[in-house]
Amino acid sequence: MKVGILTLPLWNNYGGILQSYALSNKVRGLGHETVIIDFQHKKKSNLNNFSINLKNKMKMWFFKGKTIQVSDAIKVHISQNTRRFVETELGKISRPIYDSAGLYAINGEIDGVIVGSDQVWRPEYTPKYQHYFLDFLSDDKTRISYAASFGKDDLNLPSEKIEFMSKNLSKFKSVSVREATGLDFVHNNLGVNEAVQVVDPTFLMSKDEYIFLCDKYCDGKNNKGKIFTYILDWNIFANKTVKSISDSLGLDTFEVKPNKIDTSFTVNDSKYIYPCVTDWLRAFRDAEFIIADSFHGCVFSIIFNKPFIAIGNKTRGLARFNSLLETFDLQQKLVLSSEDVNRVISSGLKEFDWVKINQKSDELKKESLIFLKDALSVKTLL
Repeated sequence: MKVGILTLPLWNNYGGILQSYALSNKVRGLGHETVIIDFQHKKKSNLNNFSINLKNKMKMWFFKGKTIQVSDAIKVHISQNTRRFVETELGKISRPIYDSAGLYAINGEIDGVIVGSDQVWRPEYTPKYQHYFLDFLSDDKTRISYAASFGKDDLNLPSEKIEFMSKNLSKFKSVSVREATGLDFVHNNLGVNEAVQVVDPTFLMSKDEYIFLCDKYCDGKNNKGKIFTYILDWNIFANKTVKSISDSLGLDTFEVKPNKIDTSFTVNDSKYIYPCVTDWLRAFRDAEFIIADSFHGCVFSIIFNKPFIAIGNKTRGLARFNSLLETFDLQQKLVLSSEDVNRVISSGLKEFDWVKINQKSDELKKESLIFLKDALSVKTLL
């Protein structure tokens, strides 16, 4: 089969890029061709970009240290390293697609589509949520979801959206989701009783495979014996948590991320450019301890067997954290308050049963690969 893979736009989200990398890698390993469907948010109009640039210049003239808007040109510039990885390592990629017509045209190039993983079924995160239920595919094409995620627990969706989702999912050959709450919603609200839960695609690859990928690229900095902080949303609680953990372990911290786009931004300053994807991966390999408020930050901590704590990120969706940590019996590593942080410190920051965790990971990986193999099996398509 020639399989299209549809996920969220791939620019500078490390977890999003690596889950696509892992999924396409394993689908090809099962003997199929893949093409990443490069579905993007609509480009800003010339007038919109002009307005953004004008406002940014006004801020740069009169203010210091203020954030500025990211134009299409700035997005491309700061994503040059991460986007290069996408175009080099993810196999064949379609031309950029910005509208429905472009997606309908893809029917002539593929035999089916896998939608997933990441929060592809969270309407506000997508260029157009209807297309992530594969409404653009002709009836003769195979529809599969792999580890699709709604991203949050409180799915208060209007009836028309639920009806749309249910109608389109009924055309899917195989449906799988990433979170337990998502599975309940698909079973109870969308009527897809045969849907199953599978692991995020990044778990389908081994630590050794990721290390091999790291060694393929630039050296990066040596951060062994330090705490890797992968914090998407810094706030007072995150700062206090990092300080408490750093003091308790007696270790320095480091980040792998660019500066925020602010009024000091220039295209000549490399500090605003996202580091290589493999630099981010290498941080998990080298770190002594990890603090993350990111779902994939927790995932790669588990894959690399590195002790970690997860700062609950309610804005980005706690359902993902809860489902992941409960799967590996690591709920106690999720912190939402200073009391939680103190509890984790007192109970032992590095107390992890990696033998049990790895056994569970191997078991779930095997089950998930069986799902993927069966979903793509020609025999089951007849």
